[in-house]
This record gives sequence, structure tokens and C-alpha cells, in this order.
Amino acid sequence: MLEQFNEILAPNKRPKILVVGDIILDEYLTGAVGRISPEAPVPVLESTTVVKAPGGAANVAANLSALGCEVTLCGLRGDDSTGVDLVHLLSKRGIEISGVIVDPSRPTTHKLRVLAQGQHVLRIDRESKTEVDSNAQSRLVQFLEESIPQFDGIICSDYQKGVLQPNILDTIFKVSAAANKRVVVDPKGSDYERYKGAYALTPNISEMEAATGRKIRSDEELDAAAAQLFEWTGIEVLLATQGKAGMMVYTADQSRERIPTQAREVYDVTGAGDTVTAVLGIGLFGGSSAISAAQIANCAAGLVVGKLGTATVSRADIFGFLNGRAARLRRKLVSIDVVREVRAA
Repeated sequence: MLEQFNEILAPNKRPKILVVGDIILDEYLTGAVGRISPEAPVPVLESTTVVKAPGGAANVAANLSALGCEVTLCGLRGDDSTGVDLVHLLSKRGIEISGVIVDPSRPTTHKLRVLAQGQHVLRIDRESKTEVDSNAQSRLVQFLEESIPQFDGIICSDYQKGVLQPNILDTIFKVSAAANKRVVVDPKGSDYERYKGAYALTPNISEMEAATGRKIRSDEELDAAAAQLFEWTGIEVLLATQGKAGMMVYTADQSRERIPTQAREVYDVTGAGDTVTAVLGIGLFGGSSAISAAQIANCAAGLVVGKLGTATVSRADIFGFLNGRAARLRRKLVSIDVVREVRAA
């Protein structure tokens, strides 16, 4: 798989990618529980660490930046301290934020996770799911119309927080088609027809069930759900992520291939889908096959779930993993002379 790595993530490749969608500030408050509160029957967390990280579409952008891409992010933030913290984190990662528009009518989406002894205890969300006001929508449309032709590809990260309204998606698909740019979408919700114009979709199984109204308990049921999504959207590639079962890659020519998950200890699955979408996009925008891109995306996801919270992986991380696996494989190979000696003993 080192050949696919060099094809997709070679150091001399620095694609320019636009990420559009719902940007989130993920915050982790960690500590230990040693007693129960005398005021109420609840555990008392003695907080030791607070970590903030880009989430949602911002995490897709952070993954792309960590992998050496030139990244611009487009979305909305509130006129609040959370938004200031988020753009500071993005700027530190070298992400261009000229497409991040301030909307005073809504808060910056914020997810606070509380962890005790490494286990999630509570999550507190602050967000608005209402439709974006007309002024903010007009500013988003103007930015997209002016900027999309400058990029090698576009990734849409839909967390259903209001940014990817039908007119925004229509603008993305229309301008991208005119500029001959591919669009990869990490979808949500039940109306997948609004993603007509995308080149690839990256849903997980539960998202496919919500979209199609089908229970998916076998490969045959997965195939049927995939066929329905191809019919509704006209996409060329569908990457269905299945957790421990790995991934299934479908293409418009009706071929499919299973990619088994990498055998690693899972610490936290938060943001793994963002990593998959980012790596798949890099591969598809660079002309790689869907299978090759998905194989490297699978490796990246296997690494990121071994990290706490919303995390990214670098080219060095992926190369080190693949190189180590290749070395382990080489140790299992022996010459025919050795085989003959063992058989003769």
C-alpha cells in the first residue's frame, strides 16, 4: 500500500482544497471522579485539563492541512468568544479563513465533552439549527461563486447546523460543474436528492439507513441501499463506512470492494469520518482511483481513532504505519530454500 500512499500523499503534492460546511469548536474537559457530591447524588469531577480543537467542517480542514494541503474554509461563526477561539485555532494550523463569515444572529456551534478517567460522562451543545439569514446566505454565495474555480476540489461537510441549505449546495454544484471541479460530500439527513451534483458521498451505515428508510444488516441490504443512493444522486463514488466492519466502496459502474478495518485499539471515534472524507477527497481530486483513495483513508481513520478527541493525522503518521506493516510482512517472507530445508527436517 506504500505505492498508493506515494500516489496520493507524496510530499510534492499540495492540492488546494475548499471545505464548506458547519464549523464547530470541540472542547474537552477531562479529570477524575473520586467522590459523590453532598449536594446531590452526582459525581464530582476534579478537572485537570481543558483542550479545544476544530470540529465538523473545521476538523476536515484541519486534517487536510495536517496532510500538507492548501486549505480554505467556508462557513459561519457567531460574533462570540467561541468563534474567536475557533478562528485562532484554524489560523495556527495554516488554514485560510477568508470564507468564514461572522453571523451575529447565531452562536458559534460549540460541543463541550466532559470525560472522567478517559470515559465520556456528559456532552453539552450550544448551537443553532435554524436557516441562515438572507444576508449571510448572500455573502456565502458570493464567496463560493468567486472562489471555487481557484481550487482543485471541494469538500462539503454537512452537520445539519444550517450552512448547507439547498441554495448553497446548488451554488457549489453549479459553479463546480462549470469549472470542472469534483465535489465530495459527507452527508446528513434523509433528503439525499439535494446532493445531486456531488462526485462522491461518504455516509456511515446509520446515515444510509436514515436516508433510505432501510435497515442494513447484511451486504445484500447494503448493496440495495447503495443502489438507491446512486439512483437519487447521480454520484460516481459511494464510500460507506461500517465501523469495525471497515468500508465498502461502490462506483457508478456497479463495482464494489470491501476494505477491512485496520486492527488497532479504538480509543475515541470522534472525527474519524472527517478524516476519511479528507483523505478520500485528496485522492479523488488528484486523479487516484476510489479504491486507492479509500485504502489510504481507511489507514488514516485507523490511526485517528487511537487518539483522544477530535484529532488529525499527518503524512508521517500514515507512512510510519504503512512502512511498519510492510516491514512486518517482509519478516514473514522466506526464500524457497528455507522452505525446502524446513520440509526436509
